Amino acid sequence: MAESEQSTDGLTALERHKKEILEAEDKIIHDDKLDEPAKIDAFCRLRHWFCADTRIVDAYMAGAVDLIATVAKVAEPIEHTYTTADQGRTRYKEEMLAREQRKYHSPEKALDMGPEQDIPEPDPDTEDLPTTEGQLMELWYGILHASKRIPWTDDARQNKLLDLVKAFKARPDPPRPNPLTIPLRRH
Repeated sequence: MAESEQSTDGLTALERHKKEILEAEDKIIHDDKLDEPAKIDAFCRLRHWFCADTRIVDAYMAGAVDLIATVAKVAEPIEHTYTTADQGRTRYKEEMLAREQRKYHSPEKALDMGPEQDIPEPDPDTEDLPTTEGQLMELWYGILHASKRIPWTDDARQNKLLDLVKAFKARPDPPRPNPLTIPLRRH
């Protein structure tokens, strides 16, 4: 049935979907068994908000893990992925793009793109691993989601989350990927 076609209830599929979402939202709002953070989590799932795994951040916010351990546990995998150029995938992809582009330029301009290098194709098993950018987005979504769950009147918890963000920012940059090819540097 097409989206604009009416069903027996007189609603289109899109109108029926919107009605179902509104009813589900109303149930969440009026569910007295859920506290505010649980309601926010339910809305997150219902509305498909950007949200990430917040278990480590939640453990930190609950006091089960200290600030230094939290930052290390979250940042070290991201730094490893960055330093390895996404397990070699980004280095390989950028070299393949540069090879294609060199064909369309003068030899002088092609040299500006760096010499052609034999970069080994990355292990196919790394295709499913998260990229540096993906991990950073996941971290940011997790911080944003955690911030939504903190009541605006709870200065102590808001400051605790802010301390976490400041600790990430204070962390030194990881080493650049090695070898850092010209195409990879331009990425």
